[in-house]
Amino acid sequence: MRRWKLSAAAVLFSMSAGLATIHAAGRDPYVGEYSMECPQAQCWLEIKKGKGKTYNVRFIAADRVDASKVLCRADIPMEGDL
Repeated sequence: MRRWKLSAAAVLFSMSAGLATIHAAGRDPYVGEYSMECPQAQCWLEIKKGKGKTYNVRFIAADRVDASKVLCRADIPMEGDL
């Protein structure tokens, strides 16, 4: 389980550079779905706008062959002040 926590943190950090470009285009810099390569799984982030300056983030790691077979899921509340 610890390995997945580290992977989620690394993914969030690595995506922050790309989010700045989206912000420059006038869109919300967080909202959307992002997929990435994870060892032995398919992984993605789902980010939705909450109330005010809050966001709801879901990190999901699923079986490479069957995406409905979820290996790990983390719901992460966030606050943003842009």
